[in-house]
Amino acid sequence: MGAQGQDRWTRSGVRLRRVSQREGRWNWLFVPGGPGLGSESVLGLARAADVPGTVWLVDLPGDGSNRGMPEVPDHPYDRWPDVLAEAAQALDEVVMVGHSTGGMFILSVPELEGQLVGMVLVSSAPHAGWCPSFARWAEARPIRGLDTAAGDYARNPNDETLRTLTLAAAPWNFTPEGLAAGRAALEDLAYCHDAVAWADAHFDDTYQARWKPHNRRHRRLHSLTLCNRRVRRRGSVRSLGRIRGYRGA
Repeated sequence: MGAQGQDRWTRSGVRLRRVSQREGRWNWLFVPGGPGLGSESVLGLARAADVPGTVWLVDLPGDGSNRGMPEVPDHPYDRWPDVLAEAAQALDEVVMVGHSTGGMFILSVPELEGQLVGMVLVSSAPHAGWCPSFARWAEARPIRGLDTAAGDYARNPNDETLRTLTLAAAPWNFTPEGLAAGRAALEDLAYCHDAVAWADAHFDDTYQARWKPHNRRHRRLHSLTLCNRRVRRRGSVRSLGRIRGYRGA
């Protein structure tokens, strides 16, 4: 694994960034949703997580700001999401925390069952069956300007139009009292259209969990639920993955 400061990369370009370290033997790996938003989207949750051990942010190769670096291969999406196994192998006593699609990625890699000592899923799902119900939910909650942003993204998909679309959909993803803080948090994320395009083509519509925790090594970890409530009150994301189910008019 290569290393530069607090950043580490696996052989296939998965980046691990250390956020905090407390007493304890566990390594907590926060896998962001999206994809296309980068691990900065779960930084607030990672900082608020009062857990024993070391907290890390995870970026798959080609996602967020983990692009254009010598550690990232020329074809970064070829082994998505299986490269998560490399992140688990890089550290001891690993607990993976998956937000939204990040949790789905974890459940798509059966090799992780024997590598993790724990798993936390935040606003995630076991299969793609949530998409039709989300479409109905979205139709019943129109947002002014969202269709325009969705049309611009459909005609010219790039990092900037993805950013504009995500900001336009912010009322779907935050509580009313947290909307202003949520929009501010979304402003500076490392948007990545290529990662979104990969998920649209290869993952979103066909996703089905390939494993579930059933042995004693995977402990129930309730502390993250409490931390998530704390972050939501400060304007954190309900589910950034919702925007990816929206097709627009």
